[in-house]
Amino acid sequence: MAAKVNVKTSDSTSTKDLTFLPAINFSFVESVVKSGSKSQGDKEISKGYKYFSEKYLFNISVHKLDNGCMVTARCHRSQKKKNESPHEIEISLVEGPGLESSNCSCAIGKSGTCGHVTGLLYTLAHMKASNLKSIPSDILKTSLPQTWHIPRGEKLKGSQVDDIVVCGYNSKSPYRQPRGLRSTLYNPSKIDFPPVRELCEAVSKVDNSILMLSVCSGAVKKPQTQNLVNFKRLCTRLPTKAFSSLHLEYLG
Repeated sequence: MAAKVNVKTSDSTSTKDLTFLPAINFSFVESVVKSGSKSQGDKEISKGYKYFSEKYLFNISVHKLDNGCMVTARCHRSQKKKNESPHEIEISLVEGPGLESSNCSCAIGKSGTCGHVTGLLYTLAHMKASNLKSIPSDILKTSLPQTWHIPRGEKLKGSQVDDIVVCGYNSKSPYRQPRGLRSTLYNPSKIDFPPVRELCEAVSKVDNSILMLSVCSGAVKKPQTQNLVNFKRLCTRLPTKAFSSLHLEYLG
């Protein structure tokens, strides 16, 4: 586990130079997090990768040390606490590579391997893998398209209608979880229905005039005898020459 050491740094010693940063990669990040976490570290790795991929981290600075460097950064909060101040992150990396110390201002930051620290390690590993010589400058928000409609938290995903619960809000009891409304649709039949084609064919044998068959006309093939009867009726009204040519076309 990384030691919790707080080293005071000043803006005069901060730099964007990545040459002071030891060569780290994603495998190093995951091994450090798993070894420093009390659990298997899957939750920290998942959150950290999210913070890295969705660009939660900003104001990344490098401070040169004798045998490595110290990196400081800030991390935006999630959507629920979007208006609160960002988290302050500080890590020390030494040659080897190794994580000598790490600290974060979040509730579990003293553990040394929270999701914010993991996100910073992922970001640094990505920069080293991209052969960047310096940390890219943070793009101003005014230079980017507006993202007010895009939440920083987890995105909503589609789900089955039966799994959706619509909850309201009771101003008289704001801390009481409402019961909510859910779908009451159910299938009263306890047996599986046969395929539509087989069902329509069975029904047509009993009564071919049932209205359901007109809706499911594509499922049942119409008998050829009806077409032949219509053809004979047409031929009785045609001259002999026209009947002969039409008869040959029908047979062909």
